[in-house]
Amino acid sequence: MSCGFHGLAPGANPIQGGLDRFAEAQFCSTTGGGNSNVGSMKVQVVSRKVPSNRLWKASLQRIAVAAVFFTTVVSLLAVADTSPSASAYAKWIKPWAARPTTSAALNGAELKLIVTTVRGEAAPDAVAAMTPKERLYLSFHIMVSATEVATNGDSLSYFTSNTQSSRAPVKPLSADDLQKLDQAVAQLPDDGGQLPPAGQRVIVQVLENGQWHVHVYDGAAAPAPVKSILTLLANPYEPGH
Repeated sequence: MSCGFHGLAPGANPIQGGLDRFAEAQFCSTTGGGNSNVGSMKVQVVSRKVPSNRLWKASLQRIAVAAVFFTTVVSLLAVADTSPSASAYAKWIKPWAARPTTSAALNGAELKLIVTTVRGEAAPDAVAAMTPKERLYLSFHIMVSATEVATNGDSLSYFTSNTQSSRAPVKPLSADDLQKLDQAVAQLPDDGGQLPPAGQRVIVQVLENGQWHVHVYDGAAAPAPVKSILTLLANPYEPGH
């Protein structure tokens, strides 16, 4: 991977192109290959050495976290021209259901649960009325915090946006917390196949038989089991933690 900002190829997918550019900036920042200024979208090219295995691993973990942000953007744009309905719900959750079932950030461990909070989205009708420039501006105000839980009990919390990402150390959950987590997951109510209001959505993904089952709730009026899950996971990037 070379360090330096490259224009989007004609006909290329703008979301994938954005992910590639973000990954490149993260890679160069991690390996010392470039000094990126995300605000101006310029990357200074300097000479560098081939990164060690440790730096490659850190780069891949950062890219995995960054991919969560672009999953959110894909979901937002998917329903931009769709009225709030079951159709909008199906389009919104589709990128989440397609997420990998293992975690690069947890050294390839198989996942059992992902809980994500998305803030800063706008309603579909508002997005549909926006110009491309306004949609880009909106994407810089979307904030995503998430916690991944692996089948081995390890958990990892992180925060990502269009301009930055942070992650907490891996935290092993106790057997007692895992049992409480399973109980809360078993009590999750049906989300009715309808999207809650944009602004503070909580996505609970449960892996069953190799497939993600996605539930979307209103974070401002979260059901008791969802509150229990958020409390147990205690994401340091959630307000109040």
